[in-house]
Formats: sequence, C-alpha cells, structure tokens
Amino acid sequence: MSEFFSLVKHYYNKHSNKTTTNNSNGNNSSSNSSNSDVNQGNSNPVEDKAISSNSSNVVNGVTYNDGSGKDVAKLSYNYSKYGIYNHVKNAGYKTTSYKWKKLGVKAEQLVYVNNRAVHNKNHSVWYRIKFANNSNAKTYWVPEKALTFNSVQYSNSSESMTFNGIESKLYDNIPNSSHLSNEKNE
Repeated sequence: MSEFFSLVKHYYNKHSNKTTTNNSNGNNSSSNSSNSDVNQGNSNPVEDKAISSNSSNVVNGVTYNDGSGKDVAKLSYNYSKYGIYNHVKNAGYKTTSYKWKKLGVKAEQLVYVNNRAVHNKNHSVWYRIKFANNSNAKTYWVPEKALTFNSVQYSNSSESMTFNGIESKLYDNIPNSSHLSNEKNE
C-alpha cells in the first residue's frame, strides 16, 4: 500500500510543484519544490505532507479548500472542549454556536468532512462536518482539535509498481487525511 501512495504522490508531484507541509504546531506552510527536493536521500518517513491541489477560495482572510465530501474523521476524545458553529469563528460572518449535547454525538463518532478552512491571520484550522452522509444533512464547523484523522506517513521510495488491469480512482491527497481529497479524472 505504501508503494501505491508513493506512486500516486510521484504522479501528482510531476503535475504540481506545490506541496503543503503540516508542521509540528499545526500550521501549514507552502513551498515550491519538486518531489526530488523533499527528503532527498532520507529513508525516514515524513509526517503529514500533502499535495495541495484542492480548489481553494479566499474570503474575508480565510482560505477554504473543498474536499469531495467523502472524507471521514472521528470526533476526538475531548471534542466537547471545542465549540461547534454554523461558520468558521471570526471569519466575518454572524456565527451561531451549538450545544454538543443537543446534537446527540459521542467521542470517536464518525463524521463526514467536506471543507477545510485556514485563517490567514492566526493560522487556525477548521473543518466543515456533517453527521450523516447525505446531501440534506446539516453542516457544522469545528476547530481541528475536535477531530481525529487517520495517521498518514509519507516517505520517498524508489520501488516500482505494475498494475495489471486494476482500475482504481486517483485522488489529489490521501483520502480520510487532514488535507481532504478530491477524485481526479486524469
């Protein structure tokens, strides 16, 4: 499976020189480097690098990145410490907060994630979630610490893969990771 992810990463790095790194304090920084510049000669895994090709939109100093809506995460153990809102807090919109208890949710409950927002000023990260996988489900915004995504480790590989008649969808990022994914038609 790691070979598959390396191949997908290699393919998309050929088409985009922009990578996004989630550093240890949770802030994102971008750099313009090709895949060969990232961890050159280092066989140790690199934590949470993603290709940032999701469509983005900047409104009121907040960058929004749409996901496919198929990504999932779980509510963290301490999700109730964090607020849940109708919009990203301090993003220039009238924001309403909701009570977790009234929503009838619990720790480690699966949620569907369809958008990621980053405040350009304070670099806080927010996710738009819903509790059901249908188009009519109400959406909410939560800070990143209210969610737990699958752990993803990236590493360079010189291995090759051969696909014999296997059809699989390609995504711009690892599905169900904190960077969200979109299916690619290439």
